[in-house]
Amino acid sequence: MQSLQNQVNPEISIRFFNKDLEFIGEIDNFKSTVYVRRWETFGTFEIHLEEDRPELFVEGYYIMLNNDAYRSGIIQYYKNDSDGYEPKSQKDIVIKGYSLLYLLYWRITVPPATNNGYRIWNNKPIEDIMYDLVNENAVNPSESKRKIPQLTMGTSQHRGGKLTFQTRLKYLTDDLYTLSRQSGLGVSIKLDAVRKRFVFEV
Repeated sequence: MQSLQNQVNPEISIRFFNKDLEFIGEIDNFKSTVYVRRWETFGTFEIHLEEDRPELFVEGYYIMLNNDAYRSGIIQYYKNDSDGYEPKSQKDIVIKGYSLLYLLYWRITVPPATNNGYRIWNNKPIEDIMYDLVNENAVNPSESKRKIPQLTMGTSQHRGGKLTFQTRLKYLTDDLYTLSRQSGLGVSIKLDAVRKRFVFEV
C-alpha cells in the first residue's frame, strides 16, 4: 500500500477526464490530497480544494495525478462543504473516489453452461487465470452488454505458480483479491489518456 500526500505543491497537478476519456481540465491549486494504492484490490483518494469546479467534479468522471497513468481514479463523491460565512469563509470542496480497478467491482463471474455451472482452471498459471477472469467478464464477455467500454488488457507473463481454481457468480474483484493474496501478484487498471482507454494489468 502506498500513499501520496501534498500540501499546495505546485509540482502536483490533477487532470480531469469525462466519461469518454476526453481531457476537460486541470487543477494544481488545492489544499490536500491523499491517494492510497493497494496491490491486491482497488485503492482510494480524497482531495480537498478551495476552488469549486462543479463541471469537473462529476460522479463518474476520472482523475489523473501528475500525468501518472497508475495514479488515476473514478470520482464517486463531491461536496461543497464551505461554511458560507463571508468574508472569512472557510472553503472546503471535497472529492473522493476509487482507483480504476473499481470499474470491475460490480462484475459477477458468470460461468459457462458446462462443468456443473462453474468456470474451472486446472493447473494453470495464476496470472493467466487473472487475465481470463477479466477478459471473460469485462473485456470480451459472451454477453456484449457486460463489456466495459474502453477496457483492454495487457499480456500475461504466466507468473504466480500454477493452480486449480473455480468460480461461479462471485464478485470479480473478490476473485482477483484471492488470487493476488495467494500469488503475491498485484492487479491494477491504468488510464491511457493518449489512446483514451483503460488497461488492466497484473
